[in-house]
Amino acid sequence: MPLTELDQQLLERCLERKPRAWEDFVDRYLGVVAHVVNHSAQICGIRLTREDHADLCAEILRQLIKDDFAILRRFRRQSSLPTYLTVVARRIVVGQLLKRRRMAALRRLLGGQVETKRRWPQEPWVSPKTASARCAASPATKCAAPRSSDTWGERRSV
Repeated sequence: MPLTELDQQLLERCLERKPRAWEDFVDRYLGVVAHVVNHSAQICGIRLTREDHADLCAEILRQLIKDDFAILRRFRRQSSLPTYLTVVARRIVVGQLLKRRRMAALRRLLGGQVETKRRWPQEPWVSPKTASARCAASPATKCAAPRSSDTWGERRSV
């Protein structure tokens, strides 16, 4: 489906930073963003709290406006805007969910000794080799690889 006239105008208004353009954009597409967050978490087998859901939606919107709307400027207009936003939002959500999963696994490996000041950790990914070495160094630490049903490091009861 091609880009509609309404979406084209809304996109141009945002990129030109017209008054109320961003608010109109959010009003129009927040439902798409929220749906992508819910669906992506469900596919990953992760339960989200309301706070987590709101944080992920806010992170998607933050990424859209980052660097003077760089993501929106890269839109080639070969698909509909909702389709493009769905793909972008899914990539952001999955990236954030993977960061959280890695942090939860690292906490388990280190016995809960990992302190973070940020809700969205910026630490680099820990390779399986490094994680195994840490486990071997500390036999008291239980090494459990995260499962798809994990909720940020805690086992989900069914």
